[in-house]
Amino acid sequence: MNSQAEKLYQVAVDLDARVSYFLQGVTAAALAYAVQKAEDISSADPISATLAMATLVLWGLSFVAGCAQLSAMVTIVQSNLREIQLQVLAAKTKEQLREVPAAFLKDLADLKKSVERKGKLKKVFSQLQLWSLGLGAIVFVTWRLLPVFEILK
Repeated sequence: MNSQAEKLYQVAVDLDARVSYFLQGVTAAALAYAVQKAEDISSADPISATLAMATLVLWGLSFVAGCAQLSAMVTIVQSNLREIQLQVLAAKTKEQLREVPAAFLKDLADLKKSVERKGKLKKVFSQLQLWSLGLGAIVFVTWRLLPVFEILK
């Protein structure tokens, strides 16, 4: 990997991590706020109780998806590091033996497949985190505005 590609990769990884941690913070704060607002839900009407529970479930799902996404991101970075190490080792071995052993090539291919799978999984978790956070916000606003507009009375 050349210097510019390495820098670009590092910027992309840093940006992705910052966005992920930011969304985790937003989700945790929103979840804590919803739990605080849901403390008196037992005396509320069934629709408000349902909306409160839906909010908590969606934001809880968003938080768990964010954790899974961060875990996948760490695994991808570690796998990329391992791939670089294998490539360097393969290059050194090729210099000494005039060819790369099949085991190295298989390890590299398996590692690339693993990174691709984790990348797809990370994308799914990222989308799940964002969508459940957004839907939870819509449900939360609906839940909190019902009494204001006295829709249920």
